[in-house]
This record gives sequence, C-alpha cells and structure tokens, in this order.
Amino acid sequence: GARAQSCGVGLIKVEVPADPQDPVALTATPRDAPSRLTTTQAERAATLVGLDRGDVAGAAFTAGCGLTWLYLRVTPTAVSRARAASGLVVELGIDSASLLDPLEGVCVYADLSADGPAPSQLGGESTQVSVNARVFVPGPGVPEDPATGSAAAGLGLVLVASGSAAPAASTSYQITQGVDMGRPSLLSGTVEAVDGTAVRCRVAGQVVAVASGTIAIPPSQP
Repeated sequence: GARAQSCGVGLIKVEVPADPQDPVALTATPRDAPSRLTTTQAERAATLVGLDRGDVAGAAFTAGCGLTWLYLRVTPTAVSRARAASGLVVELGIDSASLLDPLEGVCVYADLSADGPAPSQLGGESTQVSVNARVFVPGPGVPEDPATGSAAAGLGLVLVASGSAAPAASTSYQITQGVDMGRPSLLSGTVEAVDGTAVRCRVAGQVVAVASGTIAIPPSQP
C-alpha cells in the first residue's frame, strides 16, 4: 500500500506491494532542475571516468530529486569502458553553490533508443526510452553502485531536458545498471513533463533479499 517516507528532502511517496516479489515504487518531484554543463566540463567529466571527448554523445547535466548527480551521456560502446572516478566531481569546476542537494557522483549512460522517432514527433503519445547506465560515487567509499534509485529519478529530468523524453507527456524508461560489475539490475521509471519541463518522476525496482531483521522497541521506563 501507500506509504510516506520522511527524509531530508521532505515526504516521499512510496508504494509497497503486497507481494514482496513485486517492485517497490517511489514518486519524487524535482529539486535541482537540469543544468547543462559546458563542453569543457563534459569532456573533463569523461576523463574523470576513464573516457575521452570522442565518447561523449550529448549534453551533460546536473540534476536531482533529492540527491543530485552529474549525468554524462556517452556512446553505447563507451559504457563498458568507463571506470570508477579518479577524482571528485567538485574538481570539475561546477558551481555547486546553487544546488539544493549534495552532488553525489557521475551517472554514465547511453540512450539505446536514440535511433527511434524523436519524442516531439509523437505528439502526446507516451514513449519509452531504454538506457544502459553505470553510477560512480567517488568519496563515500562506493566506487560503483549496481542500482541507484536517486540517480534513476534524476535521469528522468535529464531525459526531458535533452529531448530524449516527450516534452508534454509521460515517458516511461528502463535502466539497465550494474552489468559491468557483475551485479545486473533493472529499474523502471516514468517522467511527466509539462511545457518541456519535468514535473514528476516515478521509479520502481526490487531486490534479491539476502537478510532480514526486526527491531525490538524497549518498554518505556516508569
């Protein structure tokens, strides 16, 4: 059923299925709107993850729905060649003073649907985008994350800003992540856009349970 998770960015709507085998979904609203990096910053970001300027396939952005990420679009073949970031994102000269939330790391992604019809050509119809991604988190001790919900939510904003998602409709997208580190995952998302701006993102996924536990609340003291 519906739940509300209270965290630093406020209340996040969470849908918990009755069947534990079904995906859990969260709904988030944009906090840090997509901000386009300069060409030089995008090339530096590519170098940060072991790639070069020839691997960059589109504009790079910062964006987020609670945690902010740098999104670097690359060619499909470049995703597997990316490596854990060799430095911190703040070293790229990005102005983070205007960001509401911490700039966590780099989401390297390829739009596998790029050869299809442009979203603007589909009118109000819902479209679907397929993405292969890797997420690198320098600093916190997580060189690469196999499944990143916050990055998946922010990616919806970037898909609209970059023209990969419909500018005035709902666009569904699927993200394959963790394949190159041997921990494949699949996240699904939906982004709603109005007048070329993303207004809401919904992300869903599930995990393979390896452990569980309970917390006993001690009785109140007299």
